[in-house]
Amino acid sequence: MNAFARPYDNVVAAARTCYSARGIITADEVARKPAQRDRIARSIYRAGHHTTLQHAHLQFAIRNVSRHCIWTFLHSHPFYNSEQVSQRYVRVSPEGIAVPPLQAEARRLFEEAISVQIAGYDTLCESLVPLVEAEYRARFPARRNHSRTGRDVAKRAQEVARYVLPVATFAYLYHTISALTLLRYWRLCQQYDAALETRLVVQQMVAALLQHDPLFEKLLEDPLPLEETPEGQFFATGFAFPGRNEQEAFRREFD
Repeated sequence: MNAFARPYDNVVAAARTCYSARGIITADEVARKPAQRDRIARSIYRAGHHTTLQHAHLQFAIRNVSRHCIWTFLHSHPFYNSEQVSQRYVRVSPEGIAVPPLQAEARRLFEEAISVQIAGYDTLCESLVPLVEAEYRARFPARRNHSRTGRDVAKRAQEVARYVLPVATFAYLYHTISALTLLRYWRLCQQYDAALETRLVVQQMVAALLQHDPLFEKLLEDPLPLEETPEGQFFATGFAFPGRNEQEAFRREFD
C-alpha cells in the first residue's frame, strides 16, 4: 500500500553516509554507480550492518489470513505495527475460515470441528444478550432508553463469545514492517504451526516488494529449511510425541 520510493538505493545511501566526509549521500548519487551500489549492498548485508535496511518501511494490506498465522508469525516479534479487524466489533462469518489442504477424513473432521465452534459462537452471541443487557442497564441507567443500547449490548455479548472461535478465523489488517523485517520473514517463513499459510503470505509480500523495487532480489536468501530451524533440530534429536494414553490423560486434566 505504501513504501519508500527507492528503498534499495536508500539502503546504500544511508550506509555510505556513515563514512562520508562530505556530508549526506543521496539515492541519486548511489544510483549513478550501480556496480558499486550492489557491491556495497551485499557487503553490508553479509556484515550484519542491517540498520541501513530498517530505514525503508513497507505497508501491506493483507486479507484472508488466519488469526493463527498472525499470532504465531506476523505478531511474534516486536518490529511491526498492525491494525487488524476486531472480533469484538465485527461479527464473524462462517465462510471466513482458513481451510488447510486436508484430504478425506482429515478434512471432514476439520470442517466438523469448525462447524461446532461457529455454532457455539452464534449460540453465545444470542444467549448472552439477556445477562449482558441486565448488567449494562444496571451500570448505565441513563442509557436505558437510548437508541444505541441494543447495539452496544450485542457488541459486548459478541466480545465474550469470540473466545470460542477457531484460530483459523480469517482477519484482514494493515501491517507495516521495515525492509529488513521482510527479509527476515522470507528467511524464516518455513516453520511449524501455520507453515504453509505463512509461506504463502510471505511469498506474496516479497513479490509485492520486488514489483516495487526489483533490486531487492540481489539480497534475498532462500528460506531456511525446516530441519535447520531450532525446532526442527529439537525434534530430530529423538523427541517422542506423547502416545494416545498420554494425550487422553492430558485432555482429561486440562478439561
